[in-house]
Amino acid sequence: FRSVQGDVFLRGNTFENCSTGLQISHVCFPERNASINIEGNVISNHRFSGIQLSPSYTYENSTDYTCSVLVSQNILSSNDVGCLISGSYRMRYRAQLSGNRFTANRDSGLKAIGRLDASILVHNNTFEYHTRSESGSVVVDVPSHALNLTANRFFWNRGRFVVRFSSGLLTNSSAFIDNVLVNNTVSPGGESDGAIDQRNAVVVLGQQSPIEIRGNTFWNPDSIYELAVNVTVQSSSEVLVSAIKNYWGDDVKNDGEIERRIYGFASCSRLARVVVVPYLKSPSGAEVVRSHANSGFSGQGAVISGTISGRVVLDRSLSPYIVVGDVSILPSGELVIQSGVELKFSANTGILVEGRLTAKGTSEEPIQMTDDSLSMKQRQGLAVEGALRL
Repeated sequence: FRSVQGDVFLRGNTFENCSTGLQISHVCFPERNASINIEGNVISNHRFSGIQLSPSYTYENSTDYTCSVLVSQNILSSNDVGCLISGSYRMRYRAQLSGNRFTANRDSGLKAIGRLDASILVHNNTFEYHTRSESGSVVVDVPSHALNLTANRFFWNRGRFVVRFSSGLLTNSSAFIDNVLVNNTVSPGGESDGAIDQRNAVVVLGQQSPIEIRGNTFWNPDSIYELAVNVTVQSSSEVLVSAIKNYWGDDVKNDGEIERRIYGFASCSRLARVVVVPYLKSPSGAEVVRSHANSGFSGQGAVISGTISGRVVLDRSLSPYIVVGDVSILPSGELVIQSGVELKFSANTGILVEGRLTAKGTSEEPIQMTDDSLSMKQRQGLAVEGALRL
């Protein structure tokens, strides 16, 4: 494809036994809202990639991503890579992969490499039986304008990882949400960059900006680590990764057991801190566990969540505080916020006051309640049923 005017549909075809099944490269979209639709095809047994999306640009090189490539309801199997997204800053369309089945591709199901100035949504796909020892089902090795993996299923994959975000500066709109990762097997060990050991895991985060990890089901008993955060930090108080409200398996009874399944700050003080509480007690998410054996109130510095039954003081010397989970002040509890303290609320978090909240700022040292730049959703804010003193 070179120039797309209007919509293009490729439906119900079989592409097999070639170098590449479908390649979309250097495409110009002279019309806004044009799209290429790849739907309901069987794409298999290609020497390189089943589908390759390469550098493209939209009308007048605009950056509003009005043009789209939609890849849906396809079967991509036994290719070297099921779908390869590669490019440079000129890749300016919106790519959406939904409802596809990636099965037994030799290298990986989905691989994104290069520098992509694009919006990419990977939603409701199945990745299964990828078994190359040096790779995994999904490899993300790019900076991207927005990259979201939501509601996908990962079953029976083997290798060094299942999903890897290896490098780049992902934006705050990037997320790994509501995915199911079950019965995958990751080889033990890892590699060293000369400064720190980097461990294999079901999901691996590399040296990059934060990505929100929420609402996922992790249940891979044959893998040592469910999550590895190979992200170095300059200060032990930095908080870079939010992994709250996930389900971590049937054998997990408390947050201490969760921490043993995660390679990060608890394993090496030079790595980013991972916050896992509150977490889900069942895959359905019907029950959220808000207790925290190592909560911000008792030793995790400026990271706060959970229940307050006594008197807790937020000291300005530890500010800013990151509210990573709901804070509930029981009728017997009191939260005192000193002047000069800043509270940064993560996604869908707030403070419920059934007891007493005292917050006294000054014109020189005001108390600030702001948006946590690591997250992207709306905040619940402050709900008061007890005593509030401002």
